[in-house]
Amino acid sequence: MDAVDFFTSSFENLFGKEKLIGFRNKLLLNESGDLKKFILICILEGLFFLTAGMITLFYFELDIDRVIILGIVLFFVPFFINYLWQDIKFENMKKKKENLLPELLLEASVFYDENSLLKNIKKMSQIDLPFNKDFYRILREINNGSNIVDALNRLKTLNQSKNIDRVIDLFLHGYESGVALETLLKETAEDLLENNSILKERQAVMLVTKYTLFLAAGLIVPSIIGLIIGLVNGLNFNNQYVLFHKPKISH
Repeated sequence: MDAVDFFTSSFENLFGKEKLIGFRNKLLLNESGDLKKFILICILEGLFFLTAGMITLFYFELDIDRVIILGIVLFFVPFFINYLWQDIKFENMKKKKENLLPELLLEASVFYDENSLLKNIKKMSQIDLPFNKDFYRILREINNGSNIVDALNRLKTLNQSKNIDRVIDLFLHGYESGVALETLLKETAEDLLENNSILKERQAVMLVTKYTLFLAAGLIVPSIIGLIIGLVNGLNFNNQYVLFHKPKISH
């Protein structure tokens, strides 16, 4: 077992198989390669951090125990940073897709063919939106022998988004029931637009509230501290000391 397999197995035992599969899906959608490539890059970067860090720490003549502990910490820094970067990249892409869902539905309502979901998927893979790669992936899986329902459900698993799940379920409903979806696609697009508008308003209100609290904390707290310091400095502790510690008069 090489180092990549060792870390893969260790992370699976540490975080669980489901979480590791979820991260594999994020790497796939981020077009960042597979998990083994990710771990290999992290190991190489970790070795660089470890070597550079230990040389620097030895230069400052630290204890060997501290050098080893800090070296181990430095080795795992790239794992944390790269994971965080992949997670942020995935969330940003998901948010972008969710914001563009109404546009996808409106375009799909124009060319939608209730007799061929495969034809609809092919057309959606040609739309100039972030979804085209997702639908192209589905098309490729279907051409390789995958079931169309399984391929669409895999898209739901990959994106981890309730809004995208809702749209995929709509396509599956049309595929399984054979009903026309043109009107329903438009209504869903309008509903998503309204929800996005409400969500943006809430986020704006929360943002204003957050910065108001920060501003208030930045002004009020120093003022209170200054007032307390002023009151303390204004007290005559010398007089109090004389009052409670009168010198004894010897006869």
